[in-house]
Amino acid sequence: MVGCGGAGRAAAVALRDAGADVTMVNRTETRGRLAAELLGLPFAPLDGFRPAGPALVVHATTVHKGLPFALDDLDDGAAVLDMVCPADGPSALVTAARRRGLRTVDGHQVLAEESEQQFRLMTGRTMPGVN
Repeated sequence: MVGCGGAGRAAAVALRDAGADVTMVNRTETRGRLAAELLGLPFAPLDGFRPAGPALVVHATTVHKGLPFALDDLDDGAAVLDMVCPADGPSALVTAARRRGLRTVDGHQVLAEESEQQFRLMTGRTMPGVN
């Protein structure tokens, strides 16, 4: 889990509760260690973070123009979920992951799912235009 703000912590808890082994990763070590400690999860600093093996990497920072970390060591079966939702299309991370042939979920897909769920919770109906 890259990013220890509200979205990152929420995703980390959901993944942990679903049975995943989660490591909190953050640029600012003090904030990252605090979040990891509060959630009872291990911490790794972003500087030098290189995810490897079959994995799901969730990105929840504001970085969208450059790569927040290298994708070189991820297995071909890995997936990248990026919560970043730039106005001009997919983030650099999603673009790079797609070039590598990795499975991706981009911020626009995340936003659409959240919107559909919120609409259903508020109205009790399916949002118009959603299958």
